[in-house]
Parts: sequence; structure tokens; C-alpha cells
Amino acid sequence: MAHESERRKVNPYPRSEQMRADIGIDGRVLQRSYGAGRCGMSRWLAEMLSALQTLDTRQQYVVFVEDPSDVVWQPTMANFRFSRIRRPWPWRSSGTAPRSLYGSPYEHVIFPLRISREGPCVMHFVTNRAPLARPFATVVTLHDVIPLIFASHHLRRLSSRIAYRLDLLGCRRSDVIITDSRCAKCDVVRELHVDPKRVKVIYPGVGAPFGKQDHSVHPGRFIGELSESQPFFLYYGGTAVNKNVEAVIRAFAILMRRRPDTLLLMVVHEEDRRRRLGVLATHLGVSDDIVFADHLSDEQLVSVLNHSVALVYPSIYEGFGLPPLEAMACGAPVIASDRASLPEVVGEAGILVDPNDTEAIARAMSHLLDAPDLRSHLSEKGVERAKRFTWKAAAERIAVIYEEALAGARQ
Repeated sequence: MAHESERRKVNPYPRSEQMRADIGIDGRVLQRSYGAGRCGMSRWLAEMLSALQTLDTRQQYVVFVEDPSDVVWQPTMANFRFSRIRRPWPWRSSGTAPRSLYGSPYEHVIFPLRISREGPCVMHFVTNRAPLARPFATVVTLHDVIPLIFASHHLRRLSSRIAYRLDLLGCRRSDVIITDSRCAKCDVVRELHVDPKRVKVIYPGVGAPFGKQDHSVHPGRFIGELSESQPFFLYYGGTAVNKNVEAVIRAFAILMRRRPDTLLLMVVHEEDRRRRLGVLATHLGVSDDIVFADHLSDEQLVSVLNHSVALVYPSIYEGFGLPPLEAMACGAPVIASDRASLPEVVGEAGILVDPNDTEAIARAMSHLLDAPDLRSHLSEKGVERAKRFTWKAAAERIAVIYEEALAGARQ
């Protein structure tokens, strides 16, 4: 009974009075219990849904989640609603999308068959996987193929390799594949051997909170180690092997020989990773000059970006790279890798470096400290470039894909 009351609180209409869904969306990545808010895919989906709500008032949308009270996004339009899909007991502790053979029967067969009861003509899967069972037209967002590129790190076990290949097979059989960049599209076409015409590039946008603020509160108000008199660089994001986070610390250690008056702020969610990075900082003699933070709200992050010397983001591989885009929107200069999708995002509005050359990263950091005119120039160029990436434009593109998929499914 409690479960039914929760569902009615989100959607007051009983199932018999609801219209059949035109478009279904796998929304499990929106759940806080699965790390929503600390995951790029959850931000992507929340922003996309918010933009779609203001754009498409004709189609009936259903967002499938396991607990509507646990999500970071809520429907505000009558044609958007949640549907609660509870896992059968064998899979209830296996996470949102477990990449294992244990989780595969649920993800590839049971889950799609259960959501087919809601009757969506088109189903959109947004977390780099699509089911093999497809009782509907399928759209999948494949943000990247990082596990293939870094297979020795992500796919060490045979079971993981088989499970991931099943995920990719589901993607390969989908009607439409969406990627976040031209770079990601090239990788998907090469690795999945699919027709490039079936792969559509839709750039993500900049979230509403991110923008340049002339009179924002200094982050020293909520991060005591920061002061207005001491410049600081920033890294925030994941810590997977492709992120190349250790290079940020090594480059900072080189910079400190020239500019010992500088700090580095690193926003890293995982406690174990913060501890390991702290050991590296101690080994390099810069532990007292690096500030680690667990989590910042969007408002706090905007303040940090507005006051930082630059974002340092030497990732080896990205399917897109939201942090550099958010930094540019806030007027923070960006030092980014010259690899993968990052040149598409940053363009000429930042400094692109070899991510494996810590000396080059340190030189770029030093150059920005010594050249306020360059910082101002890059800040202005970054703000202008970020305006090219909007969630409204992304939602318009994805709405066209839904329309075409619906037309095909109804023939």
C-alpha cells in the first residue's frame, strides 16, 4: 500500500485513466541511491528531460524508475509521468545497471518485457546499454566506449567482457544510436560496425546554474582553506583511469617550484581515491597545498569556477566532457587535453595540451598565473563558446529523433 501511495503522489491518475505512453525513458540513473547528482549521465538525463518538458507537450512520456521518491528530477507537465518498476528479488541488490552476467538476464530480458506493459512505442535507454529483447523501437544514448578503449582496466574478467559485449550488441541492434560528440560517433561506428547514418551526434548543453558572476561569494566562505589573497587551480570530475587525475597533481608539483603561492582544489567524491591522491601529493611534497573536497552543490561549484585561475582537465579520453563546458560558461579559463572529444568542446577558447606531458600542463598553469590579460581573453572566449551548447537545441534534436522513430514504429 505504501508503494501505491508513493506512486499516486507523483501521478494522481490511476493507471486505467492514463494514456498509453508514446515514449518511454529508462530513468533509473536519476535515483539518488544509485549516485545521481554525482554522475554525468544523471545530469545529462535530468537536463534533457527538463528541456523536453518545455518543448514537447503532445507526446505522452513515461520515465521508468524504481523509486519515484528517490530521484533528482520531477515531472512538471501533464504529459510526463513516472512508472515504478521494482526489481524481482534476485536482482534487488545489484545496482542500477550491473555490468555482470548476474545482472544481464534482468537488463536484457526481464526489464524490457516489464516496461513493455506500459506500451511505449519508442523506448530510450540512456546509460550506454540497450536490451537484447526489444518489444518496441529503441533509441540508445552511447556516451562513450571507454571500457573497450581501457579494456585492461574495465574488462579484466571474462564475465565482464561478455556482459559488456551483450550491452554493445543491444546498442548495435537499436534503431538509433545517439552520441555526445563526433569523436564518440567515430569510435562507436568503428567498434560496433554500424552504419554511420544510424548514429546521431547531439551535443549536451550547459546547465542553468552555470554562468559568469561578477559579484559571487568567494569560495573561502564554504572552503576554509581558500583565501581571496591566494590563487587556486581547480579539478573536478571522476577519477577513472581515463581522467588522468594523477597528472594534475604531478603538474601542480612542478608548478609549485616556480609559484609556491598557489593552491590546487580537487573535488573528488570517492573517499578511497582522495586518500590515494593524498598519498601521491605527500610523496611529491605538495600535500599542504592541495585542498580536497568531497562534494559541492551547483551553486558552490559556480562560485569556485568564477574565482579559480583555471580548470585543469587533462583527460586522456572523454565522450564529451561537461566540466570544461561548465567552466567556460562561468568564465574560467580551461587547460584541457588535446585528445578525443575535448578539442570539439573547448575549441580555441582554452589551452590544449598533451595529457601525458606534465611539464606542458605546468607551463600552461604558470602562463595563466603570469598573464592576467590572457586569462581575461580566454574567459571572454569561453563564455561565448559555451553559448553554442544549449539543452534547448539538444532537446529539439532528440524530439525529432523520437518523432521519426514513432512514425516508423506505427507503420
